[in-house]
Amino acid sequence: MKETWLSLELASRTEALVWIETVLFAILNVVAFFGNLLTCYAVYRNHRLRTLSNMFVIALGVSDILMSTCCMPFSVVTLFRGQWVFGESFCRFHGFGALMFGMISLSTMGIIAVSRYFCVVKPEKYIVLFTKQRTLMYIGFVWFAAMVGSVPPFFFKNGGFEFQPGKAMCFVHI
Repeated sequence: MKETWLSLELASRTEALVWIETVLFAILNVVAFFGNLLTCYAVYRNHRLRTLSNMFVIALGVSDILMSTCCMPFSVVTLFRGQWVFGESFCRFHGFGALMFGMISLSTMGIIAVSRYFCVVKPEKYIVLFTKQRTLMYIGFVWFAAMVGSVPPFFFKNGGFEFQPGKAMCFVHI
């Protein structure tokens, strides 16, 4: 019932609202892409920025670049068209990507917080826990866990990845 109401709301917006929402979300998408790309480029160009903590920042930037290229453009089109036009199969891929990249971003920010805690409060343990190899292992684990954690909705009998008009994207629906 709620999805039906939201679908009607999405489809029956005024033309002005359609353009405002679409343009603002498209700008947000472009800023997210280029902002994260510039962050990665800055670390690539400046050797002094290649630190352990910036390895996490790069991992965060890469996940956000992937979100802005693999997921957000389809939400822009959905906002413009007022409905999901890409089919049910692609909706599953879109929902999987949005969930996975979102989990990666949140988990990476969590690891950054833990890293900063050890760096400031327990520097002697930071040196042991955050070597280059361990940092790469933490990043790899976050990406692997997010990928594995995004698979179960494919097997839900009721729900799974479905279009959610209130979000203008496909996501987990239970």
